[in-house]
Amino acid sequence: MDERIRLYQLAQTHAQAGDLATAERCYEEALACGAPDAFAHAVLAQTQQGRGRLAEAATNYRAALRLHPDLFPAVANLGIVLRALGDAHGAEQFLRQAAAMQPDSADVCCNLGLLLSETGRAEEALALLRRALALRPEFPEAAYNLANALAGLSRYDEAQSAYRTAIALRPDYHDAHWNLAHVLLLRGEWAAGWEAFEHRWRVEQLRALARSYDAPLWNGQELAGKTIFLHHEQGFGDTIQFVRYAPLLARRGARVLLEAQPQLRRLFSSLEGVAQLLGRDDPRPAFDYHCPVMSLARGFGTRPDTAPANIPYLAAPAEDRARWRARLGRASGLRVGLVWSSPAAAAGQGPAQAHKANRSISLDLLQPLMRLPGIELIGMQTGPGSASLPEAGAMATIRNLGSEVGDFADNAALIEEIDLLVTIDTAAAHLGGALGKRTWVLLASQADWRWLSGRADTPWYPSVRLFRQPAPGDWPAAIGQLVDALRPELARGARPAS
Repeated sequence: MDERIRLYQLAQTHAQAGDLATAERCYEEALACGAPDAFAHAVLAQTQQGRGRLAEAATNYRAALRLHPDLFPAVANLGIVLRALGDAHGAEQFLRQAAAMQPDSADVCCNLGLLLSETGRAEEALALLRRALALRPEFPEAAYNLANALAGLSRYDEAQSAYRTAIALRPDYHDAHWNLAHVLLLRGEWAAGWEAFEHRWRVEQLRALARSYDAPLWNGQELAGKTIFLHHEQGFGDTIQFVRYAPLLARRGARVLLEAQPQLRRLFSSLEGVAQLLGRDDPRPAFDYHCPVMSLARGFGTRPDTAPANIPYLAAPAEDRARWRARLGRASGLRVGLVWSSPAAAAGQGPAQAHKANRSISLDLLQPLMRLPGIELIGMQTGPGSASLPEAGAMATIRNLGSEVGDFADNAALIEEIDLLVTIDTAAAHLGGALGKRTWVLLASQADWRWLSGRADTPWYPSVRLFRQPAPGDWPAAIGQLVDALRPELARGARPAS
């Protein structure tokens, strides 16, 4: 038998057995046995693609196409690989070439539609994704991508229907369940939303955060005389928002153990009803139930009209407040804190991720606020965004103190010493709301589910007011609404009680 053929067959055997590393090595040896071979490069690339070695796969797909420019699998798969590598332009080139070669390929329609949806061409994306489903009605990925595209256009009824189609075709499609949860919660359909939200532990982005204990998950069981362990799971803002349930659990007769991120521990010492605060690595007393903090709303059966708004439920340490009061000195006008930047977006598609790409703004956009008379602006941005500001123009009106802020207890103390917090959708919004501080939040048109849809208020925080983009990317309009809301107050020239 020809050595190359033997190696091909051996590679296929290993690939079918799931041993892609050995299969890849066999294909490489086959390529070394003789003249260049487009098929060999293509199957090697496909094996590398399966192993996540995308750069190597792209190289071999290109090698195959140099030898055989019309090799359809290489054209189509190179488009997929380039998209995954972040080369949207190159991906579109090859996916459109594949679509011209096989216009009735449901896979190509789906992949090209996904790419167009990601690059802001929603209407064309919808047409392609619907065509993919028409060509292959039992195609859960196409239904899921269609749902994400529709959700991105705020066409939530249609998005829900498409997510449910994807789930009907693949009941264990956890990404579809999770993104459906975000649409349901955004629309106030919280009973179904909390149930679907539990699928978060099976999506790739959060799988590593899942916890497993011998004690059962609490989902509403009787707690009198029982101990429950609450553990954090995602961001600081999530933890701040949902620890409001700890006092409610204590009132049901539970002994509450609360695990919190180190930056929140000192702040949470002010939280009523917590028997013991723990760090991630601290020894844990025995407990009867456990619950990740964002599952507490499900256990309580929370609806928009029953969201516990016992505000404030957190308080800043008195000594920290005194230090900030001395540091700030006498106010020269309405004292407004500013937070303008949030951590980077998470990977993935759909409403579960889309809002994260729109949670930071350029400080330049806040210049209309900076130009208002009778206002004292305090820069409260922490982390990478807390760098010193330009000293020229409107930026010079900001007193930048963010780099001096320590943990969240310290941040809370600074918030308590201002009159108004203006922030984008980040942990600061939740901190201001939990303290009962007047907080104005700038939201993208595709905002997170917790802010609901089309509202200027939120059932979670009575002291919070929302200013939304009227259209994607239109921060100037949202900021203009906020500035217009502030003008009458500044005209009166009075500082509200802190």
